[in-house]
Amino acid sequence: MDLSDRLRLSFDQLEILRGGVKAFENYYQLNLEFKRLREIMRTIIHKAIDEYNWLIFGINVWFLNMNVMDFSSLQKSINPHRLKPDYWKKNGENLVGPI
Repeated sequence: MDLSDRLRLSFDQLEILRGGVKAFENYYQLNLEFKRLREIMRTIIHKAIDEYNWLIFGINVWFLNMNVMDFSSLQKSINPHRLKPDYWKKNGENLVGPI
């Protein structure tokens, strides 16, 4: 093997190494881009969750302000005379009442 053959072999090996370095650089750049995209997606998801939580909070406040949870009218509709306490005295073993 003369000098030109050895130089050609060395040059070919350098090209292979350079290709490996380029592949590693590309991998590193893709890995950085993937990390950036992951952070962007994490931010978008957290923002969506926060907006959803505020929406649910707003709906709950709206219901409370509209007195949807007001049970005072329900308490007026209960007729205490419908309950027959003497029935329970006669039929103490029957805990569900008449069907």
